Amino acid sequence: MKISDRRTQAAAEPPETNLVLTEVDKLIASTEERIEQQRRYLRTVAAAGKPKANAKLEAMQSALAKLKKYRLRVLELEQNQRG
Repeated sequence: MKISDRRTQAAAEPPETNLVLTEVDKLIASTEERIEQQRRYLRTVAAAGKPKANAKLEAMQSALAKLKKYRLRVLELEQNQRG
């Protein structure tokens, strides 16, 4: 889902949910950017530093997956409360 799609969807949500989703969207966007920076770094790092850099990249990807799951849960809860 693109960020613009998330913003459109978030605009239709009640204020409390909208604030939470806005913050989660910001976290998702910044995490995606950090992952890309880590990938670029990983391409340039010496072989001795790769295991640590790989571990950091995997941790970031795991955090991103959790953020996306959390976002879906917030949306599901909001939909269940509505109807």
